[in-house]
Amino acid sequence: MLSSQDWPVEMSAGLVGLHAAALYLGRRHAPVAPTAPGESVSVEERQLLDRLHPEYWTAHAAGRGLAGTLTTPPALGPGGIRCEVRLDGTWTVKALAAKADSVRALLGARTALRLRITGGARGGWAVLTLATRQATDGQSAA
Repeated sequence: MLSSQDWPVEMSAGLVGLHAAALYLGRRHAPVAPTAPGESVSVEERQLLDRLHPEYWTAHAAGRGLAGTLTTPPALGPGGIRCEVRLDGTWTVKALAAKADSVRALLGARTALRLRITGGARGGWAVLTLATRQATDGQSAA
């Protein structure tokens, strides 16, 4: 049996500190790919980019019935956000498109935001596009 001399309070406090540090480090995730110089990101886009990040997606997809799907880091372009989604053997592009409401809920996207799910460049992949911008944003109408 261990006595207080075998297991000092300082050691217990140190172990608690190590566990807290491990939990903190485990909750961090890598930042989203940087945008082009001079390009600003709206609050809505930042939220969507963070939620499309593979670590967030993996941690929350099963709760929305999307287990077996995995995103790649999203990219912000002139039309909005684009992200590839890897589908395991039980998913098809058609099945993922049918779960668009679950994808929208997972992302916390507003109802009016245009969300498209199309086939990827290779089998077992889909492309998720969120039209947060128009290709003409920031361009003169003249």
